[in-house]
Amino acid sequence: MKASASPSVWLAGRSPRERRVLAGGALASVAIVVLALGVIPFARRWEERRATIRLAAERVQRFEALVLNEPRLAQEVEQRRRLARMGPLVNGVTSAVAASNVQSLLQQYARESGVKLDRVDVVGEPKPSDDGLAAIPVQLAAQGDVHGLVALLGRVHGGDKLLLIDDITIGAGAMRGDSVQVLTFTLRLRGVWAPPLQGGS
Repeated sequence: MKASASPSVWLAGRSPRERRVLAGGALASVAIVVLALGVIPFARRWEERRATIRLAAERVQRFEALVLNEPRLAQEVEQRRRLARMGPLVNGVTSAVAASNVQSLLQQYARESGVKLDRVDVVGEPKPSDDGLAAIPVQLAAQGDVHGLVALLGRVHGGDKLLLIDDITIGAGAMRGDSVQVLTFTLRLRGVWAPPLQGGS
């Protein structure tokens, strides 16, 4: 029985071209194995580590920003809590919108109370206070009987938005055909509005 030739003997019997092809194939196989078992897993682990480091750095930056802004954030939280305790404030992203909303609300209250509204005017700029609120001054002039006046005052006092009455002036008007005294009255009041927080969200 003929013994098998050793690899070196077998390789020596190949032509130079065949030996180059075999060497190139062996090198390609080694390169594939190195890539599959070494380079690719290492690159994947390295990329995962970079992503973890990047995420940790972003968390540190957010934490540092929170620490730096802690006094302002605490002030805003306290202001929002205080506003929530006060009740429903006048809506409006600007003072002009808030003033218009106060006027519309008073017109609605006048209709619901059965009084004749002569005018409702904003009589000045919103006056800011130390608690972050602003008062929108409004003057209302209307006519109606005593029941209408009481109904209007009740709606202003217990209505949807926080309105504070500063002054009321009442005068006697003409008698109606049903012998009911018509009253003319003027209300000076403030709509409480919370301007948007500066630098807050």
